[in-house]
Amino acid sequence: MTVARRSIEGQELLYHSIKYTNNIFVLSELKIHQGSTALTLSLKSRHIQAVANINEMFQLILSN
Repeated sequence: MTVARRSIEGQELLYHSIKYTNNIFVLSELKIHQGSTALTLSLKSRHIQAVANINEMFQLILSN
C-alpha cells in the first residue's frame, strides 16, 4: 500500500507500509529518478528475512 508520494528535485518518492499477516512490518521508499531508468529501493524492518522477501518481490515486479 502506498502511504505517501512526493516529488523532490527531479525525483519521485513513493513510500509504502507493508504488513505481513503475522504482524511483521516492512517500510519502503522507492525513489524514481526522472529522465533516467534508475530506481533506488530502501527497505526497513526488524526482520531481515522479511526485507529479503520484499526486495525479491520488488525486483520481480520492476523487472517486468
